[in-house]
Amino acid sequence: MTRAFVSGQLGEKVRDAHLADGNLNWNGSTGGYRAFVQYDMATDRTVIFVGNLQSGAVEWLRSNLMDVAAGKAVKQPMLPTFVATDQFNVDGLAGRYELRPGTELPLRVDDDGIWMDAWLLIPTQSGDLFSLQDYGVITPVRDETGAVTRLDWKRGDDVWPMKRVGD
Repeated sequence: MTRAFVSGQLGEKVRDAHLADGNLNWNGSTGGYRAFVQYDMATDRTVIFVGNLQSGAVEWLRSNLMDVAAGKAVKQPMLPTFVATDQFNVDGLAGRYELRPGTELPLRVDDDGIWMDAWLLIPTQSGDLFSLQDYGVITPVRDETGAVTRLDWKRGDDVWPMKRVGD
């Protein structure tokens, strides 16, 4: 199928609609499954991944697998040093946070850990939280009184500030 797209066998418009800079990148997820297809026209190399895990590790693979397939060395992701929840300042952390207008996510702290909706967040030695689902680093931002006013969710160079909107 990839070759049919790239060669124009399915038509020039189909090829042009799916190729960007000579590369094909499809990805998706459903019901706990994650899949992607990548094609590099310059090397005629195709990578296909299907897995039953949604994790930051899979996203790291997606961004590096073409290099791995080419035999290139890739930099491993840096994982933080984790600490027990009872060693982490959870004061005022629980509440509702706005991901984007109209989408609020609850953060709760209980005996099982720290949870943002259904995602487990792991406390780190640096005072941040770590999300295994996307390898995100979440920084609680506190005001001068120590109250949490927002969470800064970071993935790579991207930061999504999540304003606290309620308890």
